[in-house]
Formats: sequence, C-alpha cells, structure tokens
Amino acid sequence: TALTQSFLVRGSNLSNNHHFCSKAPKIDLKMQWYESSTELGEFLKRHDNILLDCDGVLWAGGEAISGSVETVDALRKAGKKVLFITNNSSKSRREYSEKLNGFGIATSKSDVITSGSAMADYLFGHGIKSVYVIGEKGFIEELEG
Repeated sequence: TALTQSFLVRGSNLSNNHHFCSKAPKIDLKMQWYESSTELGEFLKRHDNILLDCDGVLWAGGEAISGSVETVDALRKAGKKVLFITNNSSKSRREYSEKLNGFGIATSKSDVITSGSAMADYLFGHGIKSVYVIGEKGFIEELEG
C-alpha cells in the first residue's frame, strides 16, 4: 500500500488551530525515512498531525506524483490530520485546494497553509491593518480574505 512505501514525512504535535502567531507552541519536528511498514506504523502511532509540502512532494508541474493521492488517503483513513504547506505565495489557499481536489485529494482551503496565508495570520495576530503589498495575486487574495 501507499503507506508502506518509503517517503519523507514530517510530523508534529500541532493543535488543530494552525494559525501562526508569536505565542505558537513548541513543535516537536522530526524528519525521517521509513523503509518498513513496522517503522512507519510506529511513527504514525506517535503523530496525529502530518504536514506535507506540495510542489515536488505531492505534484510536479501539473501532475500528481505517483502514490501521493493514495498516501494522503491512507493517512486520513488512519485518523491523521493532514495539512498542506507551501512557501509559494503566487496562489491562494483556495487555488491550492482546487488543485489538490483536481488530483483527487479532497481538501478545503483551511487544510492549506501558504506563505501568504501565514503572513496574513501574522499581520492579523499583531493588529496590523494596513500594509503596502508588492506580490502576486494569490498573496493579495490571502491578505484581503
């Protein structure tokens, strides 16, 4: 199955509230390759939340990477909260969730964190209401939304 394949997983003990602010909890971050289903199973028992990078991990260009859709499905069936992260601010969370849905990964924009949405959360959390933005449409959409 997709879960027994070797892949890079980053796990953390984040709460379901994944807004970024200066009082963020300390995150237990691990990066590990798992070669066996036993090792991976033990990892999954210890982590309820999985952060997956998007470009180059779930897709390359316009194509889903082989096994990525099945892996996300298997993680969710195992009861894991899966969040999708990207440092690319050219698209909004809405656009990324549409792309993920197009690959067959049922996703809402609340499951996606972009650098633009992280900045919007930061500004909101610090009471900053006015900024001059030089950036792409996705970044601006996050700041307006």
